[in-house]
Amino acid sequence: TARTFSLEVPLTARVVLSVTPRNAIMTAGASRKFGLSLEGGRTGQVVWSVTGGGTVDAQGRFRAPDAPGTCTIQAASREDAEAKDAVTVKVVAAPRGPVKGPGRIQAGGKGLRASVPEQAGCTYAWKVEGGTVRQGGHGPVLTFDAGTGPRVRLVCEITNEAGDVFTASLDVPFS
Repeated sequence: TARTFSLEVPLTARVVLSVTPRNAIMTAGASRKFGLSLEGGRTGQVVWSVTGGGTVDAQGRFRAPDAPGTCTIQAASREDAEAKDAVTVKVVAAPRGPVKGPGRIQAGGKGLRASVPEQAGCTYAWKVEGGTVRQGGHGPVLTFDAGTGPRVRLVCEITNEAGDVFTASLDVPFS
């Protein structure tokens, strides 16, 4: 006669988690909350940690370090030691000024120069109020022509890789 055996194996729900966004770029000193997708488990409890600088709290809010670099943020399940996920965060410098240019200019002056500090990974957008951009409206150095007065206002919007914008300006009076 055939015998039937049964074996009961307790099933435990495997925990699967994912941290978002996958690749982040942040300005030094900035904060943001990272998201967490979590499946399985009974409690949904995770432990957040960071290496490379900065801090992360129990809810996944990360504060970037004050200097550029790379950090890794990890979430790990409290129930399943193998369930963890990590993301890399690129930390970039905050955009900065000032605008450097002539102290005084003549009405109608041509080929005048102004600049802001060159910063890796940044984009630049210049405006010249009371004059016109001649060359370099999208770089750290600008060549401009003056109008008829009484001043020229040079404005440069500097945007870093994280999308943060710094607006630097300089008012230059006419002689």
